[in-house]
Amino acid sequence: MGEAQLVLPDALLPVAAVANGDLWKIYEMVRRIERGHEESGETLEAAHDRLREATRSSLFDLREAMRRDLGVSALSEGADRPARRSQQ
Repeated sequence: MGEAQLVLPDALLPVAAVANGDLWKIYEMVRRIERGHEESGETLEAAHDRLREATRSSLFDLREAMRRDLGVSALSEGADRPARRSQQ
């Protein structure tokens, strides 16, 4: 079976790149923790907190952009945006 190819509209690329970057940083942190090479302050709890923050920020932004691209009303019009914490 061949690799699946994903098609992403140009308008979503920058938003998806931010979300991907956030998730990649979290993944790398978890891998360092698993290998016993964590940096100062890196714990599974810290990784969980960063994942929760990504859900509130870049992943929320991506979901909203995807809904707009599909012609579905934006989340911010009908729902409260999750509270964001400052970037770490």
